[in-house]
Amino acid sequence: MSEADAQPASKAAKKPFDVSVLFAICGVLFSLLIFLFMLKQERENVIQQFNADMSYQLAEFQLALNNNLQKTNLVQASLIITPTELAAVQELNNAVTANPLLNSLIWIPNNGAAVWSGGTEASYASVAEVQGWITDSEQRVSNQFMVIELNGSSALLYSSPASSSGNLIAIMALTALIENSLPGPIDPGVVLNILESDGALLYSSGDRVVAEDAIFNQALSGDIQWVLSYAASEDYLSEKMSFMPGLFLLIGLFLSFSIASYMKKLLRNLVMLREEQDVLAQQVLDANWNDPLTGLANRVHFDETLDIECRRAVRDFSPLSMMVVEIDQYSELVTSYGKEGAEVTLQKIAMELKSCVTRPGDLIARTDDHQFSFILPSTNEMVTYLAERCLQAVETLQLPHDSSSVASVISISAGLVTLQPSKDLTPERMIEGAVEQMLKAQGNGGNQYMSFAEHGLEPGVTYSV
Repeated sequence: MSEADAQPASKAAKKPFDVSVLFAICGVLFSLLIFLFMLKQERENVIQQFNADMSYQLAEFQLALNNNLQKTNLVQASLIITPTELAAVQELNNAVTANPLLNSLIWIPNNGAAVWSGGTEASYASVAEVQGWITDSEQRVSNQFMVIELNGSSALLYSSPASSSGNLIAIMALTALIENSLPGPIDPGVVLNILESDGALLYSSGDRVVAEDAIFNQALSGDIQWVLSYAASEDYLSEKMSFMPGLFLLIGLFLSFSIASYMKKLLRNLVMLREEQDVLAQQVLDANWNDPLTGLANRVHFDETLDIECRRAVRDFSPLSMMVVEIDQYSELVTSYGKEGAEVTLQKIAMELKSCVTRPGDLIARTDDHQFSFILPSTNEMVTYLAERCLQAVETLQLPHDSSSVASVISISAGLVTLQPSKDLTPERMIEGAVEQMLKAQGNGGNQYMSFAEHGLEPGVTYSV
């Protein structure tokens, strides 16, 4: 096989890279990156909106909390009383009923003689305990008119002594105070925690797992040093987030696979077109280099190859042989069996001669109507073995030739020439020498071969099968 024949085969062996797969992978990765980016932006937007909403609710909560504390003014307005006006103190019990936040009222005269409690019973063991608590609180906030002190689940409201009569203390339910001050029901996905300034937890609306990046903390302003902490859960954020990132991901994946599928179809068509082009190119090559009747190389291919082998033989310093074969009395064969019959005979003889050539570098071609030529590189005068083999192979076919004067069957005549590498080794000399020897064989009666060989200095090499 020549280099030109091997080139299409090597191209066909290479599997083309599937660009559609690479495009699909890149499309999926790009869609995922955009999806993650949009998801992050959407989450940040939801958190920002959450912080804004919680800031607004915080302002409402503080306003409501102050309003609830101001309702104790009824209690404070009655602080300036005397011990003999105990009936007036008892009337303050109405405040417990009027204000659902009040848990109980405690009246402590300055002389500490008696303690009166309205509403539910106070949770203090003695007057001394309450007075001591008030004293400690007054040391911290002695200039404040209204003071709130936390004690477990209750809030103790009182004032600095405004008269010589005593102190009136209002105890409120802390949970009720907080929940009544909230602007509305807390979303199930939001957790509200109320902390003291030292971090102690006063109130919590739930124990759900919250997102670390969705926590809003702010301290209340005023006398009550509380810190409100609103935290959103992952479910809350997922519920508030739009479906746009997911929709974009689905669209991106759909487009990626759709375009990749279309590209794969185009690539498949391109491969088919390339294969068809290779077939057509091979057909054109065969038409240019091969004989359409016998399938052997034609005269053009033979002449090009002979020129190459002559130059190669000189370069490699190796002998070159050539053999020309013709069918004996071919014109009589055409007259007897017709053109179609003669062509069938040509095809059979061509196949038989081709089977006699066993070396990869040898070439057999149909160079004339009934003439076949062999190019035999690196072969010396012992090429006559090949000539004998060809004559025997054709005779073995036993193709009838009744009009032949040589034999009753088809026979051939062959002429061989072997030249040594030199400047005189040319295609013209090879052809002239081989044809001359073939004409001698036909002149001697046909069905034989004649040969000429230049003698070289190298040992002889027998033509091997």
